[in-house]
Amino acid sequence: YAGDIYSQPLGLKPPPFIHKIIIKIMKQAVPGVIMDLLSDSPKVLALSFSGAQTIRIDLPGTEPDIMDIATEEDTSLLFGTSHPTINVHDSAKRR
Repeated sequence: YAGDIYSQPLGLKPPPFIHKIIIKIMKQAVPGVIMDLLSDSPKVLALSFSGAQTIRIDLPGTEPDIMDIATEEDTSLLFGTSHPTINVHDSAKRR
């Protein structure tokens, strides 16, 4: 998981009915999110890479242009070159 866990309650807590609406919207946008804004130690956590459409690992200085929408997935630095690379086509990303 990635996110934040706070050691103190929020200064301005949302009303419980607003909290439920926020959680419902967030769970639709980010499946697997753990969110608690009303407790004494509020937290917002999400699965790592849960929203990633393409994962690419590059050495510093060799990163592709992040504005290029045709960036291909490359995890060879993570898994080695024997691991197959999965390419997600633009049509699959829009679903």
